[in-house]
Amino acid sequence: MKIAYALLALCVLFVICMPSSPAYACSCAAPKPANERVAQYDAVFTGKVIAKKEETSWALRARETNEAVLLEVDSVWKGLSESQVIVRTDLSSCQFDFQVGQSYLVYAGSWGGKPLSTHICSGSAELTAAAADLQALGSGAKPAKKVNLQSSFEPSLLLPILWLTAILAVLTAGAYWLLRVRSRRE
Repeated sequence: MKIAYALLALCVLFVICMPSSPAYACSCAAPKPANERVAQYDAVFTGKVIAKKEETSWALRARETNEAVLLEVDSVWKGLSESQVIVRTDLSSCQFDFQVGQSYLVYAGSWGGKPLSTHICSGSAELTAAAADLQALGSGAKPAKKVNLQSSFEPSLLLPILWLTAILAVLTAGAYWLLRVRSRRE
């Protein structure tokens, strides 16, 4: 019985002392006028979400998870010339929650050479909630270049095929080794 209490105490102590990662709340400053946001961001456009997916990468030994969103661009005020664009948003409390099939006014930046990204403090909004910004921006231009990024947005089968090949190679080598060991014993 003493061992059970000691194990329970150890488990409780482990849970209490277990390291945790900090949690950050996202709070935004007062919204800036649309013309100031246009100057602040690399791309300003309206577009409809046609697909989205989760992406995971490792940067500086830390796991980063983003949501990549493929948008069909309707109007452009700054930074884009193509009819489709991929924008990323962190999966965090600051994530901008895009929904497939919805249209948005997007303010996106490309900080430090990274792909375009946005967040809830950027001023990006669903078109129905962006009337004041759209009025201040005036009419945008149509994208000049028609592109189709859907195929590059789809998940690649290369990595699963490589994993399957590696597993099959290990299994084949193991079977070969077992057969050799058995044939030597006989």
